[in-house]
Amino acid sequence: MNKLNLALAALLFPSAFALAAGFESPRFGLRGATPLPAAVSMAARRIGRLRFASVNGSVNGRPFEMSLSRSLWVISGETAGSAIAVKIDHDGKSMLGDIGGRRVELAFHWTPARSVVQGTFNGAALRYEVDFGAVSVKGSAAGKAFRLTMDAATGKITGKMAGAAVALDYNPMSGELRGSLGGRPVSLTLANLELGEFLQYFFVLLP
Repeated sequence: MNKLNLALAALLFPSAFALAAGFESPRFGLRGATPLPAAVSMAARRIGRLRFASVNGSVNGRPFEMSLSRSLWVISGETAGSAIAVKIDHDGKSMLGDIGGRRVELAFHWTPARSVVQGTFNGAALRYEVDFGAVSVKGSAAGKAFRLTMDAATGKITGKMAGAAVALDYNPMSGELRGSLGGRPVSLTLANLELGEFLQYFFVLLP
């Protein structure tokens, strides 16, 4: 299916594309789907990219849901039974909010090549740097170092977190992210969100 046909299909059958993307929005009111062919799924995940993105699945056996509004610039959702509510202020270059009872107070400096995030999470120091080209993140949380790097050829992500190995597999076509994150099993699906962009909000995955 060529790009022109994909664009026409998106206009004629927006609901199908919403289902393929696996997201829910005020316009479509849809959630979950039977997977469509990979080429259609990839195109669908990019539709509405400027407005909405989501990450759904489980982390450490607990439900994980995250929504990113690119119009309101708000991160919302739930992780391990705790609500996610974080506001992104591009003018003030800050991310402020809460994940359950854990306070998020972070500043960020973004360039097309990388993003540096630093501040406090749950009252402890947090700093990390995301390299978009290498699709990697490295930093420290509460004095404990972490590092994740993706092999673009295989989609395998390796590194360490909380002293334990990171071994994840990422499929850019389906958005699936599976494996172990510092000893915690991860099974997530990214929709309308590239992995590098998701890593900017790495604090949502901290234990």
